[in-house]
Amino acid sequence: MKSDNDDAGPCCKSNSEDDDPGPCTRQDQQEEFGSPGRMLIEAAVSLVTARRSEKNMAQEARFVGRILVQIGKRGDVQWTLSDGVAAFRRWRHSLKDRPPTAVYLMKLRACLKQTEEGMADLLGVPLRWYQHWEQGEREPNVGMKRLIRLAARTPEVLLTLDEQEGMA
Repeated sequence: MKSDNDDAGPCCKSNSEDDDPGPCTRQDQQEEFGSPGRMLIEAAVSLVTARRSEKNMAQEARFVGRILVQIGKRGDVQWTLSDGVAAFRRWRHSLKDRPPTAVYLMKLRACLKQTEEGMADLLGVPLRWYQHWEQGEREPNVGMKRLIRLAARTPEVLLTLDEQEGMA
């Protein structure tokens, strides 16, 4: 006669007549070997961590607060905020300098290689405001539009303003 525990493997076979699973249960196996899901997750995490560390060794980023200002490799500067401005200017020529729209903001952020948090910090506004502007839900006021245009031309000026405010 075949019991329910026969399919579970030799470790989980019953040792007594009342079908008590004995000293080794399914839970014991999971504690000893780990659950298959947990093992897959751990393997994926270690693979991602290894890839990130390889990438981090290849490139070094310099931030001012949450604002990315420079990317380099082993001491050689490969990208600066000014390079992002130049890339944005090439794209902007087709716009005829229209007011900042959601597309304008997304492209500016992409060219400057900033996160939403980094752009909000650069402009000195709350993150949620910037997100509303970039998603087209709201429009920045006239003063903020000027500041956004300034950020598109010379973002370093905004960084120096932050530094001067910190000193005061």
